[in-house]
Amino acid sequence: MSDEKFMMELADITDHEDGSATYAFNVSHGVNEIINELGFKLLIYCSMAQKSTDSVFEALLVEVDKNLDLIDNE
Repeated sequence: MSDEKFMMELADITDHEDGSATYAFNVSHGVNEIINELGFKLLIYCSMAQKSTDSVFEALLVEVDKNLDLIDNE
């Protein structure tokens, strides 16, 4: 791993029999701090909105699908 302040690299992918996969990343200290801050912020916002993190990620995936549809139709 390099000494760059904001570095993130895919270190390993493990495929599972059920079709899922586990991804491992090497990250710099700066990226680790950002991930921790954003994760904590997400948990606080979900709690205040009384939403589960799963429902928030599902809503985001709906938006991703809409954007991908727009790109496909260009």
